[in-house]
Amino acid sequence: MDTLWWQRATWRRERGIAKANKAYATGDKTHAAAPASTGESIADQDDSEPESDDEEPPNTPDSAQTVSALLKTLPDGNQPHMVIASDVCYSQGRREMQMLADTIGALCGDETFVYVVFEDRGDCCWGTLQHFWRATESAGLAGDPTPLEDVLIGGKARQGPGRPNDSERLLLRLRRVRATPER
Repeated sequence: MDTLWWQRATWRRERGIAKANKAYATGDKTHAAAPASTGESIADQDDSEPESDDEEPPNTPDSAQTVSALLKTLPDGNQPHMVIASDVCYSQGRREMQMLADTIGALCGDETFVYVVFEDRGDCCWGTLQHFWRATESAGLAGDPTPLEDVLIGGKARQGPGRPNDSERLLLRLRRVRATPER
């Protein structure tokens, strides 16, 4: 099993750096950030979660580079038919959710189905889910959330006892709806 690190798309990183540099150069204190390689200006950050002072190293791979090795292991180097993710949306900020969405988007082709299971763990997860939905949209993905208790298997409702907190779980189904820009 390989580890897949979440990364930003190059075009998003470059756009954020340019935006921050322009604001810094013009003295726009509401959107300014000192020039950095993090790819986000203050305007792109979530006010409730300040960015760390750590900058991304200059040679940090982007989302396409991160998934390229994985894609080479698939038949003919094609995108996978399905991506399944669980326990990836929990108490994360906008930046992390954008990195996750960019990485998932880099994995997906037009025929790829993405299934993400989300569970409210009572630790601000609904805010994380909102960050994730916005991030998937900008990564060229769209979908719908379905409460786990309403998921049909083979056209039928699940049989047997459900778990007591099924109402706090969602199945997020995503598909590529548009290509993301390269820059």
